[in-house]
Amino acid sequence: MKKLLTYIMPLLILSLPNGIKAETAIETQVKKIVGSESRNDSKVFKIEKWVRDNVKYISDNKQFNMNERWTLPMETLQRKRGDCEDGAILIMSFAVTAGVPRDRLRLYAPIAISSGELHASVAYQREFDDQWVWVEWTLNRAYSLGDIESRPTMEEISFIPMGYYLEVTSLNPFNMRWLLDDEWRERSKTVFTSP
Repeated sequence: MKKLLTYIMPLLILSLPNGIKAETAIETQVKKIVGSESRNDSKVFKIEKWVRDNVKYISDNKQFNMNERWTLPMETLQRKRGDCEDGAILIMSFAVTAGVPRDRLRLYAPIAISSGELHASVAYQREFDDQWVWVEWTLNRAYSLGDIESRPTMEEISFIPMGYYLEVTSLNPFNMRWLLDDEWRERSKTVFTSP
């Protein structure tokens, strides 16, 4: 009988429905944030607001005593603090977990902002008109941008991507791929070479 159970138990465990699997902390948090929302534009807006309200901006120098450190989404969620790319990666992770298609999300880094500083931020391709908009959690200007549907497009904001973005191929940023956005690369050349 013991031998029979030894063979049958693994098969029973493997045949359990997916609904019985353990839920990750990110999945649990995303369910709390988006609730029963089905529209991706609304999901992204709720996620951006949650990250802005619950994650404290702190530089890598102050937090880790180093100039640059990218953290995994789970670490940022646990610490509830990070710098621009940490919150951006968390936004992307939450959005993908909420069912937003991966090809509608990009993390651009570096971005030149009007103050001359370099920055990292998420771009999202809205559902209602397929236009790309910034999803920004660190800059005060984001508070005035409004909901996703009424938000100005990337072209209308003074954040200029240098042309590189991180494609969402995994929820682990160290397994994502850097791609070149030729259109933004050409636009950034004119901005940075003009007098």
